Amino acid sequence: MPLIKLNATQGLTGTLPAVSGANLTGISAGIVVADNWRLSSTISTDTTPLTNWERVDTAVQGTIGTSMGFSSGNFTFPQTGIWFVSSSCLIQEGSSTDNLLQFTMTFGGTDIMQIYQETAMSGGFNTGYNSTLLDVSNLSNTLSFKFVNVTASAELRGSSTENLTNATFLRLGDT
Repeated sequence: MPLIKLNATQGLTGTLPAVSGANLTGISAGIVVADNWRLSSTISTDTTPLTNWERVDTAVQGTIGTSMGFSSGNFTFPQTGIWFVSSSCLIQEGSSTDNLLQFTMTFGGTDIMQIYQETAMSGGFNTGYNSTLLDVSNLSNTLSFKFVNVTASAELRGSSTENLTNATFLRLGDT
C-alpha cells in the first residue's frame, strides 16, 4: 500500500484529488438495515404465529434500508448476513394469582428464543427481553413469534402508537 506523507509545516494549497472507492477493500458500509416492528394490539389467547405486527411509524423513530418482509405472521429478511434480533414484551397479569406465559421466537422452524413470565401477582405488569445473533444464509427461512397463555389469564400487550411488545432487526455484516 503506498504511503503518502504530508509535511505539516507547509500548508496544503490547491484542490486535492478526488479519491475513488472502486479499488478499496475491507471496508464495510456499516449497518445497512435497521428495522423495528411492534405488536399493534393486545393478545390474550394462544396465538401461533402472531399476525398483528406493524412496522413502527411513530415520527421520531427511524429505520435504515429495506424493511423486513411480513406476511401472515412470518418475517422475511431482505438480505443474507449476520443479524442482531431482539424482542421485548409487556405482559399484564390476569386475575389469577399464578400467571404464566411464554413468548417465543421461531426461525426456520426452530424455536430459538423464549421469554417466560410467571408471577404470583394479580393485575400488575411485567416485561421480558431477549436477543440473539442469527446467521441468515437462506432467505427462504422465516422468523415468527408465538404466544402461549399457560394460565389463560395474562395478556401480551400491544399498541399501534407505542412499543409495548416489539422486535428489532439489525443487519450487522456478511455471513
